[in-house]
Amino acid sequence: MKILFITNRSQNDNVNGGGVCSCQNFNLLKSVYGNDNVSYFYLNKYKNNSLKNKLMSFYKLISNKPPYYNLKELYNLSIDIDCFFIDSSLNGSIAKFLFDKFPEKKIFTFFHNCEYDYSLQIVSKINPIIKFLHLWFVKQSEKNAILYSSSFSCLNNRDRKSLKKHYRKEPALIIPISMTDRVNNELLRNNNHIHNENEKLKLLFIGSNFPPNTLGLKWFLNEVFDKVNVDLTIIGNGMDREKDLLIKSNDIHIKGFVEDLTPYIFNADYMIYPILGGSGMKVKTCEALMYGKNILGTKEAFEGYDINIEKVGYECNSSEDFINRINYLRSVKFDSFNLYSRECFINNYASENVRAKYLNIFN
Repeated sequence: MKILFITNRSQNDNVNGGGVCSCQNFNLLKSVYGNDNVSYFYLNKYKNNSLKNKLMSFYKLISNKPPYYNLKELYNLSIDIDCFFIDSSLNGSIAKFLFDKFPEKKIFTFFHNCEYDYSLQIVSKINPIIKFLHLWFVKQSEKNAILYSSSFSCLNNRDRKSLKKHYRKEPALIIPISMTDRVNNELLRNNNHIHNENEKLKLLFIGSNFPPNTLGLKWFLNEVFDKVNVDLTIIGNGMDREKDLLIKSNDIHIKGFVEDLTPYIFNADYMIYPILGGSGMKVKTCEALMYGKNILGTKEAFEGYDINIEKVGYECNSSEDFINRINYLRSVKFDSFNLYSRECFINNYASENVRAKYLNIFN
């Protein structure tokens, strides 16, 4: 069986959660169906931002057509393909295009989010006309993804309910976030440290520069940071561009993209994720579990994860929750390595344990 993996992310785009998830999808498909049977196709938009190309893209969007210039190449490749894996419901117009051209072939769409719910959050303060057009495009795209796909999946039960509410159809599968295990228990134990009573707490936030991350961080810095005694490190692609807005004291350290996160993760007492909105699941939470870390986070940070939060860390949904919990942790002795977090990852979110779900996507 020949499979074409279709995405608007390049193969090097793995510096944020969505990119990591896309790479994981591609690698798991190759693991299940064989390297020689899975091909990668990158959907290219017009190469320059000339007015003509912008108008062409806009025309295609409102005409319910794919806004990409390499569709002929896609068509030619698809002739010898048996099944299509479309990475993102925002490519619903691609599902329609393929269904119209190859109605006998199977199409599977992977929903990273319920994009309509997510878009409602991020466009709330923009121009009403742009907001209307954006939401119309997103909803039309997701409708197409569901209508023209043989089957589709989402990441968690919340998204399943949202998709059923908006489009009156449930996904065939729930496929949670997963990661290839990059560490082992011996390495983790050897790099473990103890936080002693009344030591300053070392907190680490990992996440790229996009609204749910930056809004959550700004809220945390404005409402919590001045009331606790912590050392906070922020790492993520593009986060260095926010230094002027985020650095409030010498106890805040901001870095952009970092090739190897491991030493920073080992150095942290707790991962902290004050995420106030979003959809899908947070890749950063999966990564923290992989490293066996303690986690302080909002309900959103833990959404979709089948874990006992009280064993992983603490759920904090208000400034008072964060302040009280951080001040308590500063006063007690604890281990920076959380074996329960590590076991949750191994048993539920390591690639090997999610791989079997990909066997069923074209059935």
